[in-house]
Amino acid sequence: MLIVKLIRLFLGYIRFRAEGGSPERFLNQAARDDVRLWDIVSRDGVLTACVSRRRYPLLKKAAGSAGSKLVVVKRKGLPFLFSRYRHRKGILAGIAIFLGVIWFFSSFIWTVEIRGNSRVSTQEISQALAQAGVKPGAFRLTLNLRDAENKTLIALPDVSWLSVNLRGSTALVQVKERVYPPELVPVNEPCNVKAGQTGQVILLEAYEGMPLIKKGDTVKKGDIIVSGVVEEKTGVVRLVHARAKVIALTNRVLSKTVPYKSQQQRLTGKTEVRHELNIAGIVIPLSFGSEPQGQYIRSSVTSDLTLFGKKLPISVKTTTWSEYRTQQETLTGAQALSQSRAELTKMESVEFAGIEVRSKRYEEKKEVNGVTVTGYYKCKENIAYEDQINIS
Repeated sequence: MLIVKLIRLFLGYIRFRAEGGSPERFLNQAARDDVRLWDIVSRDGVLTACVSRRRYPLLKKAAGSAGSKLVVVKRKGLPFLFSRYRHRKGILAGIAIFLGVIWFFSSFIWTVEIRGNSRVSTQEISQALAQAGVKPGAFRLTLNLRDAENKTLIALPDVSWLSVNLRGSTALVQVKERVYPPELVPVNEPCNVKAGQTGQVILLEAYEGMPLIKKGDTVKKGDIIVSGVVEEKTGVVRLVHARAKVIALTNRVLSKTVPYKSQQQRLTGKTEVRHELNIAGIVIPLSFGSEPQGQYIRSSVTSDLTLFGKKLPISVKTTTWSEYRTQQETLTGAQALSQSRAELTKMESVEFAGIEVRSKRYEEKKEVNGVTVTGYYKCKENIAYEDQINIS
């Protein structure tokens, strides 16, 4: 096994020959003296084997009883290596300095890996961690991880749980984002169920409260569908938290206007580029010059360096300034119409998320200043929403 070989190299071992005599008697005596041998080869009366450095002197008794002569073939391991160079102080000092440098640099955090986030950006989490002390270049031996976790959680209200674990020189940060419940009236507060849209009710399931309409009725936006004020047969009035599912057929309208003339930003092709090197939080400019003045769009790209698939605490940030000019753009009628259709399609994807659109039709109108496209939609949706009853 590899671990056994490493231990033997660390402690040192000797490869030897036992010449002449009886190899069998030699092995039996070595076993009785509790001397473990390995890689044993016996050929033409000569036995070759390996033994640990500290147990080699015990083989003299076995060699004497077997009438054999011991000859050292090879010495291997760190003890022999150090012994060979014990008078060369420069080499030993270099090894000591090298090991010290390795230990020193391994005592710092080189990279911070963040996992588990989707809504909260990695940059936002990195900034909060840096303020808590977890950042490239931080001295890991004096870092209080639990305190850093608590400070980071306080700074990130959208994160419900966070764990920082050190893996060598890497800080592995596992994040769990907070899941917010939908904004509803608390169940212990009285409320009405109202219509969020105008439409014809095709399904009404009242779970709590007094229904004021029935299936097939038409309601207007804001009308009370299920009342939270319930009157008992005894005449007693009580307030409840009304709950209901109300499916209705609704009509919706969306419109988008695109003008013929508008101000647009056009790139001129002129750019200014700056580079900077970041080594464990230490920023070294690779380009010099002040930030360009005028109308520019600024963009930055950070490239992390890797070695054998492992992220290093070294990155190169490239910042580009692209010059633009503001100019008036004039569209033809066809161009304005095409653009308004595309914009309306985007609006539909947002407005009708989770809603069944049964049919739709469009009207296109060319006006003096632009083109307007209007969409008319017949939908099927749940129009119920809860509205708290204020008791003064």
